[in-house]
Amino acid sequence: LSTVAVTLLKELCDGRDKDSRLINLSSYGLTQAFRRSARLTGVYGVCFHSLRHTCITRYAEKGLSTLQLQQISGHRSIVMLERYTHLKAESIVGLMD
Repeated sequence: LSTVAVTLLKELCDGRDKDSRLINLSSYGLTQAFRRSARLTGVYGVCFHSLRHTCITRYAEKGLSTLQLQQISGHRSIVMLERYTHLKAESIVGLMD
């Protein structure tokens, strides 16, 4: 997680009982909430897991190395990491300057 995300989570968890859940949703409930939110905003063809693809692609566009991306995503092989990284030619050209 980014330092901003860690800070936010720490603030949200401050003073909470260790056994209490921060988000009281099952994985199914979270998936349904995401789908409903996407539909209400007119975004189609995405699922909660799409966020992982987007995040890894954005970090790659920022210029993080393959090893750094693997560390963040937890992928053990470059082949699996490639399935999650969707770089556009324009992004790569920008890194070459």
